[in-house]
Amino acid sequence: MNLNLNSIHSVSDPVWSFVTACLEEAFPDDERRTFESLASLLNCPEITCHVIVLDDNPIGVFNTWDLSLFRYIEHFAIVPSLRGKGFGKRVLHEYVQQVSPPIILEVEPPISSIAQRRIQFYENEQFVLCPNTYCQPAYDSCKKPVALKLMEYGNRLLPDRFDEVVDLLYQKVYQAHKCE
Repeated sequence: MNLNLNSIHSVSDPVWSFVTACLEEAFPDDERRTFESLASLLNCPEITCHVIVLDDNPIGVFNTWDLSLFRYIEHFAIVPSLRGKGFGKRVLHEYVQQVSPPIILEVEPPISSIAQRRIQFYENEQFVLCPNTYCQPAYDSCKKPVALKLMEYGNRLLPDRFDEVVDLLYQKVYQAHKCE
């Protein structure tokens, strides 16, 4: 089985409708930007919208940011029918091997069994859960902030430089509405 990350740069890409459907299925409205906002960022040098492709079929989305201090995984989702089959692990493992740590991502607090399983998935890949309280700001005025937790691969920034990490996320990721 051939598994690849293909980046997309335009809503005219044939897999754009897959990307939007995958994000809509995997993330609550408050935990994702509007598709118009994402579309306006497709040519921004800091963000890469990847489609996870298995044998020429799209099976997931993996959106990343290359920030000055760390890499940030904004969204990572595999289609429901293929979850638990090791594809997410393969994608994440390949990504951490290709980029320089640290890598930051957000997860729901460990208050539900699914959130606990998600955290365990990342911990199995050597990510560490930061104990600090974190709130994802609202993506826009129509959405609400969300209480989440940060995890890090590379163990260089959290929790010691937590405020610096959060400031960079707020400034670069959550204030980004279009690439100029």
